[in-house]
Amino acid sequence: MISPAQDPQFLAFLRAAGAQEGELAALAAFQKQRLQTSQGLRMPEYDQRLRDTQQAITNDFAARGVSSSGVRSQRLNEAAGDVEHRVQKDRIETLGDLQQIDLTLAQQVAELRRKQADQGLTSTAQSAIGNARGVLSPLGA
Repeated sequence: MISPAQDPQFLAFLRAAGAQEGELAALAAFQKQRLQTSQGLRMPEYDQRLRDTQQAITNDFAARGVSSSGVRSQRLNEAAGDVEHRVQKDRIETLGDLQQIDLTLAQQVAELRRKQADQGLTSTAQSAIGNARGVLSPLGA
């Protein structure tokens, strides 16, 4: 009697599926790390943008001789709020991209496992047919 666990095709499929699942997980981890690194590299740009904007506002009000006005403080706060809004938007978009990578990986792994179950059923059916015909080894001898 042979079993699906002795079927060379099924065993080869299992090895390939395991390797493919590992490759998919490694690719997803790489993509996530790249996104996180990219986001980390953008953060200093936001800080610089805020400093530049604040300096421009300060210079503008100083040139007009009203550097101590409440409007200057209001504009500085608006500039800070605008940059903080952009930072939050960036973080939310990156989080969405990270979640999409996780979802895609889960879908790909689920598809692999569905194929594995199908292949297991096929192998079981082939083993049962072979056993019914009196084949005693997975090589048909």
